[in-house]
Amino acid sequence: MLYARLIWRALNILAVFLGVFFGGLVLAEYIKLLESAAKSESHELLFPAMFNALKGYSETQFSIEEQLMDLYGYPQVRLHLASHKMFEIKMHQMGCDYESGVIGPSSIISFLKAWLVSHIEISDIELATYVNRCVEQKLARLVI
Repeated sequence: MLYARLIWRALNILAVFLGVFFGGLVLAEYIKLLESAAKSESHELLFPAMFNALKGYSETQFSIEEQLMDLYGYPQVRLHLASHKMFEIKMHQMGCDYESGVIGPSSIISFLKAWLVSHIEISDIELATYVNRCVEQKLARLVI
């Protein structure tokens, strides 16, 4: 029974790290798709569809991260949540601005590339590292 619990915990550690890590990879792929959509002849249809899909994906990813922060008592939770809220507000505003012709696809793509570096490659990796450390400590207690 102990070994089954250890294996289950080890799989959870891997899932947490990969979930946060792949979240960044997924965003990078969305950025590539948005860039392609912006250059497409049918960009008026493709770009908004991809943008809305990205917004939906982001909501799901944020929900997962927020559950992890709550579950493991992440000390930077307020800062991280504020960053998520800022992203949601900015994406909503950019969607409105895009629809009204105030900004083009390049503004949205530039924002997303900056977010990839400033949030995902720093804040989300810090979150994954913290959660993994917490899980490893729980595993160590199980072994003893």
